[in-house]
Amino acid sequence: MSYKISVIVPVYNTEKYITKCLCSLLEQSFNDYEIIIVNDASPDNCTNIVNSLLLKYPHKKEIVTIYTHEYNRGIATTRNTGLEHAQGEYLIYIDSDDYVESDMLEKMYNKANIEKADIVVADYFDTFENKERYVYQRIPPSKEECIKWLLTGQLHGSNSNKLVRHKLYTDNKLRYCSDLDMYEDLIMSIELFYYSTKIKYVNKAFLHYVQYNSNSYTKKITQKSISDIVNACKVIERFLSEKHIINKHKETWMYFLIKNKVKILLNTDKQQYKTYLDLFPETNNFILKCPLIPFYYKMGLWCSIHHFQLILNFLLSLKKIKKKYGFCNNVG
Repeated sequence: MSYKISVIVPVYNTEKYITKCLCSLLEQSFNDYEIIIVNDASPDNCTNIVNSLLLKYPHKKEIVTIYTHEYNRGIATTRNTGLEHAQGEYLIYIDSDDYVESDMLEKMYNKANIEKADIVVADYFDTFENKERYVYQRIPPSKEECIKWLLTGQLHGSNSNKLVRHKLYTDNKLRYCSDLDMYEDLIMSIELFYYSTKIKYVNKAFLHYVQYNSNSYTKKITQKSISDIVNACKVIERFLSEKHIINKHKETWMYFLIKNKVKILLNTDKQQYKTYLDLFPETNNFILKCPLIPFYYKMGLWCSIHHFQLILNFLLSLKKIKKKYGFCNNVG
């Protein structure tokens, strides 16, 4: 059986949020779609919650398929499991701690169908416990500029505010990097934009991107997360180099690395700090003009990297001053 849209929902440790997520998907105004739930061996009560919830939507039960991993395999592999079973003309991923507006599938598919688009991008909400922030997404004229905006953050790297033609995945043999739990979606977004021929934009927010789940992959920065960020940067660099993009946008690439270096340093322990301080040395000359981090981070990073040389220069300068004025007779 085929559908116009496959909605893929990775599930892991989100029992507090999954009801709202699935209700928002089961109550869509659009009809021709399937929901693929991939349970990545979640240790909490997600399985029982999903099964109980489906009893309340008997008319939608036939469009829901559940796949369960025998052991936890990570978010990227979970996304791949959904991708392997999807039967829709278009795909979209919705994380199980987020939720969506009831007209999301209808509005995004109509745009894709009318425009014959490979990718449809929509605005989204950053949703906090007591407030929401509307985030606009504009689309530049070329796919290279889109990739550049993904690197700078002007376009969100998530796959959850993007409806994507299924053939874009299959024709280009695209799969998520199975060993990464961070930036796996950004890598995929970059690859999808590169291979696309037509990208369109809907000027409306549908996704509520929940910011208050402290257990989410993006909020809980671990040593594994830091390692994943470093490795993801290498994957992106290799792809952009192979496609002859990185040399044309060298400064943007340096800024992307600097932004991630700061993120790593802010979340690492003291034992690893020196190691990561030496990360991406090719970016050192770009730190002070990087537009992606605040000024105090620029100065802190720059001083941290150069502190030994700065101290040496200070001592040499002090020695010259003392010698000039005859105060250094006993100075070696």
